[in-house]
Amino acid sequence: MNNVLPRKQHMTEYTPEERALVLRLRVWVNLRWLVILGIIVATPVASQGFDIGFSTIPVYVTCAIIALYNLLLFRQTESLKTEKAGAVIKKAETYGNIQIILDLVAITVLLHFTGGIENPFVFFYLVHTTVAGIVLPKRRAY
Repeated sequence: MNNVLPRKQHMTEYTPEERALVLRLRVWVNLRWLVILGIIVATPVASQGFDIGFSTIPVYVTCAIIALYNLLLFRQTESLKTEKAGAVIKKAETYGNIQIILDLVAITVLLHFTGGIENPFVFFYLVHTTVAGIVLPKRRAY
């Protein structure tokens, strides 16, 4: 019997920088699942429990779109495991930029449908900017 691991596991060949970048992207994708769950739980609590008037259907549709693109981003991030060393950083930074743009659009849409600038969650832009600064190199995050 041959106990050789399949060649699709290239992660051991990566530099520490490449491994760290892929790990941060995976963490970001996993955090997004928690955000989706939080939106699903907070929407009925805010609209029914606290009687805050906003249409919940656009919020749920936006949440479903976030879940869909997060699934695609998860697959993209997992595909980095099979990339050759050296090509990972460029692709991972591109995936990170895609995540930043999609998240900023999603935050803007959610804030629009839940009260606009009066919504206290407008500070999520700051959280998102901080996460982007952690995931990507400083020049790219800027």
